[in-house]
Amino acid sequence: MKNLDIFCVAEVAIDHIADAGSITDNASSTLLHSVKRYYGGMGGNFSAVASIFGVKVGILAAIGRDDPDSIDYKRYLENRKIDTDCLLQEEWSSISKCFIFNENEKQRLFFYPGTSIQYTEKYMKYAMELAGEIKSEALYAAFTDFELNKFYLSKGNARVKAYAPAHNTHRHSRKDFSECLEHTDILFVNENEAGIMERIMEKNIFEIAEDFDIEVVARTMGKDGSEIIVDGKPTAIPACKIDKMLDPSGAGDAFAGAFMANYIKGRDAISSAKIASATASFIVEERGCQTGIPSISALQERISKNYENVILKE
Repeated sequence: MKNLDIFCVAEVAIDHIADAGSITDNASSTLLHSVKRYYGGMGGNFSAVASIFGVKVGILAAIGRDDPDSIDYKRYLENRKIDTDCLLQEEWSSISKCFIFNENEKQRLFFYPGTSIQYTEKYMKYAMELAGEIKSEALYAAFTDFELNKFYLSKGNARVKAYAPAHNTHRHSRKDFSECLEHTDILFVNENEAGIMERIMEKNIFEIAEDFDIEVVARTMGKDGSEIIVDGKPTAIPACKIDKMLDPSGAGDAFAGAFMANYIKGRDAISSAKIASATASFIVEERGCQTGIPSISALQERISKNYENVILKE
């Protein structure tokens, strides 16, 4: 059995990020000022950030066998000391792709999950058979496929289980959410996702946390910082001061990765959130979800300027 600090169940993807002249809802074409390829996907972003804190992270995702993008990404993850043994590489598998269009702070995102939508049954079989071989201190479930998230949250061998419904929030029913939340210790949502969940569940986020005995709710709010709910009590975490917000892509994944890595190492939720907020602030300053991942020394400097009594160690 493989032992990990964190086992991440979520896609890796190649992001294609473009600066758009304007984003409209009409049928006219939009001029793109630039297009560039980056490493991305919620699983890749989360794992790359969590790994800088010295935790052993493994990831379950599908990539291609002979695809240059897949080979390149796998090598990159391994260079970051991320365990890639659970990456699926078969002739029928493929890496996910994300297409992101930015106009200042306005953004449109299109996601193609690849293997999980083309070969759902094959991939589910692979992923479910793998569950009994992995033991981890923490599980992070943020997969596109609801059934796979539910399976790992209920069956995964981990002490702490975190769930991020992310882009799929609007596709879930009350029953879907209930089946995942009853096995969730830590819930990650942004402000929009929290609102959607509240409408579907017909309860506010505090009532949801109480009903499902959720240990921590982390609600991120962009430039307004974040809110951490522990035992029904909210604590506001102000956002770090940055020079310029260039690209918000991946900030939530970075927050979750930094939070989980520090929380399982014994930090309290508030300190973990401050570290997570500082980490995410580097991400938005660069184009791409992983381009701005900071060194520990740079991160400590920013934490010291924005928060008191939070010390990292090299």
